[in-house]
Amino acid sequence: MAPLVSCVWYRNPTLLGKIATTVDIISNGRLILGIGAGWHEPEFKAYYGLYPTIKEREDALEETAQILRSMLHKRETTFNGKRYRVENLVNIPPPIQKAIPIMIGGSGERRTLRTAAKYGDISHFFANNAEEVERKIRILKEHCRKSNRDFPEIAIGTSLTPIVEDGHLSAQSRDYIEACVGLGVSIFTIRFSPLGNIAIEIQRKFAEEIIPSFQA
Repeated sequence: MAPLVSCVWYRNPTLLGKIATTVDIISNGRLILGIGAGWHEPEFKAYYGLYPTIKEREDALEETAQILRSMLHKRETTFNGKRYRVENLVNIPPPIQKAIPIMIGGSGERRTLRTAAKYGDISHFFANNAEEVERKIRILKEHCRKSNRDFPEIAIGTSLTPIVEDGHLSAQSRDYIEACVGLGVSIFTIRFSPLGNIAIEIQRKFAEEIIPSFQA
C-alpha cells in the first residue's frame, strides 16, 4: 500500500523536491512524482489541527506544481507566490531524469485539471465510467487550449477496481480498459484493496487474464 500522490500541504515544496530528487537518484531514474491538493479531513486535522478550504488547497497545489516543475527541470529556481517564496535555489545533485514526470492527481474540473494542463506531465483522475473519463479529457483539453499547452504533452491516467462476479473477474474490467485506451488513457492504477480477502487471488487473475491483452 502506498499513496498515489503526496498531499502538497504536508511538506514544503522545496523539501518535497529534494526528496523526489533523492528517490530518483536511488531508483536510477524511475520516479514519477505524484502531487495532489489533499482531501482527507481527518488526516489534515491529525497533521495540522485544521482543514484548509478547497481554495487554499488548490492554491497550494498550483504553486507547488510550479516550484517543482522548475526545481526538477532547471538548475536554479526563484519563485514568488502568495503562499510560497523561493530564491535562487540550486538543486544539486540533480535528478537522474532530465525531467522527472509530475503527475497531478485529482478530478476537480475547474482547478485541479487546470493545474494539470499548465504544469503536469500526467493528469490522473478518478472516474466511474468511460463517459466520465471522456468528459474529464474534454475539459482537460479545453484547459490546455486556454493555457497554450499542447494536449499531447500530457499523459492521461485513471484508476479502476476490478469487477468480480462469483469469485471471477468480470469481462467489464477488460471492456472498461479497452474503452479508456480508445480515449487516450495510457496509465491505469488498479485498486485491489477494496476486494478484501479475495484481493490476492484477483490480483493473480488480473495479471494472467487482463494484462496480456494490453501488452504491446
